[in-house]
Amino acid sequence: MSVEAGPVNASSDNLRISVEGSGGHGAYPHRAHDPILALSHAVVALQSLVSRRLDPTHSAVFSVGWVRAGSAENVIPDAAEAGGTLRALEPTDREPLRETAREIVVNTARAHGCAARVEVIEGEPATVNDPTLAEAARSLLPEVGLELAPAMRSCGSDDFGFYGRVSQTLMLFVGMKDGPNTPDVPLHHPRFLPPEEAVGSVARVQAVAFVAAASSLDPVP
Repeated sequence: MSVEAGPVNASSDNLRISVEGSGGHGAYPHRAHDPILALSHAVVALQSLVSRRLDPTHSAVFSVGWVRAGSAENVIPDAAEAGGTLRALEPTDREPLRETAREIVVNTARAHGCAARVEVIEGEPATVNDPTLAEAARSLLPEVGLELAPAMRSCGSDDFGFYGRVSQTLMLFVGMKDGPNTPDVPLHHPRFLPPEEAVGSVARVQAVAFVAAASSLDPVP
């Protein structure tokens, strides 16, 4: 099992990208401003958000989940849309990544004679573990028979991160890989069902986290 100080789960924002051009016949593309071509270039360019715009020691992800445009093979449509998810493990990277995404999309579309906008639908903040709680829990885990694993940080997101805006928080990861009666499927898979042994381990971890909090935080006056 893993318990680390600092960011352990990423923030999550959904990006809705809209590109407007001018449609036309597919046989005469020079008489149109193709929003599909502009959007395609923007989607590829957005991969530079992580590879060229972010500190290489920080973690972030941008993935496109859907693209919509047109309804006929020989017609260039007036508009094209795409949606994707933007994740940032470091809270300070979140807003710069949003702004850079807008910059890339708008300017790429403009280069193709189109206009574009990016709507940011804000999701969960990053989950940031309190250092004092993490250290206290780490020292207690071996006492309840749990083996410490290498550091685990994820670009997954969780609404548990909202608690960090009002209080000190601690999220711990309990692994099940290669455990007895453990299905070899990932989290959120329809056949994912933790065995009873894993449920017991989680209960012990929760107890450790509670004791760590009770012993390390200042009492409320």
